[in-house]
Amino acid sequence: MKRIVITVGLLASAVAAGAVEKIAAAQRKAGTTSMTLEEQNAKRQELMRRMYARTGGRIDRPHAAGGKFVFINMQGIVPEREIDEPVSTIVRVLQHDVTLEAPASNGVFSLAQIPVLMKSQQAKGAIFLVEDDACPSVLVAPESGWGIVNVKRLNADSPNPVLLAQRVRREMWRSFAMVNGAANTNMGKCLLQTVLSLKDLDALQAEAFCPEPVNLILAHLDALGVKKYQHTTYRQACIEGWAPMPTNDIQRAIWEQVHQLPTEPIKIKPEAKKVKE
Repeated sequence: MKRIVITVGLLASAVAAGAVEKIAAAQRKAGTTSMTLEEQNAKRQELMRRMYARTGGRIDRPHAAGGKFVFINMQGIVPEREIDEPVSTIVRVLQHDVTLEAPASNGVFSLAQIPVLMKSQQAKGAIFLVEDDACPSVLVAPESGWGIVNVKRLNADSPNPVLLAQRVRREMWRSFAMVNGAANTNMGKCLLQTVLSLKDLDALQAEAFCPEPVNLILAHLDALGVKKYQHTTYRQACIEGWAPMPTNDIQRAIWEQVHQLPTEPIKIKPEAKKVKE
């Protein structure tokens, strides 16, 4: 699964732009600035361009200490392309190493497979997407770092494919939160509400958990050994020796500057001899 940088929603961008315009107008009225909104935006873009020229931009990588959380897809009812959104969003928002994997499977699932599959995936925590006659729709074991989403139960009333995919995505979010220390919330528009039936699940008015449980989730991930991404500049990554190959002229210039050989021999000043008394 590709790593994805953090983006800002169109609605949030529009609101922010409107706020900036109001602030700029108020500043002009108060005499604290003579710049128009366009001029302020141009100045901001210039500052960002200069920063990029110095640093090569910001990049992420999984933490050197390792540790990842894996969604292990062992079901064949819902296509993977319909259920990868929760995983990519968790990566983008929480900035942890979380992936969606589909190991070879004969379609049979048992609880005894869980430690074996987690070890094969080198996972500190996992959510298993399965088709099983015995498991409930969601089963979680926070103390062991795993959970199960049973797609067969979510498909019990033969919903249309769009609704079934939505149910699976919602239970992926819910099970990930519950495995990582979260529980029901008082926030209205949040997936972490009481769900006793498929009707309750369909009635939820959100497609992700709200901000309230995030700190609990982060603390639990850290306890499991799933560490936050290292976030730094391309220049610093070159200095530390883990930067990917450059993708543009600015990064290429930084790469060559950091890795160039010295033009003159390195002179080491000899240690002064101690005089014996």
